[in-house]
Amino acid sequence: MPTEATAHTHPAPEIDPHLRFYLQRDEFMRNYLPATQEEKLLITHACRAWMHLQDIEALIDVVTQGRGLFTLYTEHYDRYKQLNRDLSQAERMWNRAISAFWQARKRNSRAVGKPHNDDWGVLVPSRRPSPTPEAESAPPPEPVAKPAEPAPAPAPPKPEPPPFTSSNTRSPQHPSKNSGVHPTPKGNRRV
Repeated sequence: MPTEATAHTHPAPEIDPHLRFYLQRDEFMRNYLPATQEEKLLITHACRAWMHLQDIEALIDVVTQGRGLFTLYTEHYDRYKQLNRDLSQAERMWNRAISAFWQARKRNSRAVGKPHNDDWGVLVPSRRPSPTPEAESAPPPEPVAKPAEPAPAPAPPKPEPPPFTSSNTRSPQHPSKNSGVHPTPKGNRRV
């Protein structure tokens, strides 16, 4: 009798497509940490786009299995074109969905990792470091005393403008006709 035990391997059961979607969506939620309902909606859309892209790539693998992409190109050109169209569409769908999420994240500029409602049953953990209680209770560091610098010298007093008199100007209503002096609330100002 052999000393090593042999285990029977059973093929993995096929995952329900709905369960597959929810598992993938939960992973997206944990990785992208949506902070608002809009971001949750957009990350769900991005998850669907990602799964669609994965499905198209799996379809291409199945179709080209055994004969290769070149044979598909030379013998079944219409199928080749359709697969490339589907792949391009799926890639565009993914790129637009994830860019819409990042635009919403930038627009909202809220704290990452703090969901408003966990109404989907997904608790998104925060990956931000939280302050430790020891750091909050520690006394603030003492300021380092700098050598005393001499006080700056006081600024010289500004000269007072001459008082406004009617002899300085010909017409106070028309400053353009003045002799270079404009009346102001604080006194005359030379132009």
